[in-house]
Amino acid sequence: YLLGFPDVRNYDGSWTEWGNLIRTPIERP
Repeated sequence: YLLGFPDVRNYDGSWTEWGNLIRTPIERP
């Protein structure tokens, strides 16, 4: 899993949403 989130891959489209919350750059394929 990534960043300590076991279900992070299930968020897919929500990646940018929570990514902006913590203000962390997300690597998208």
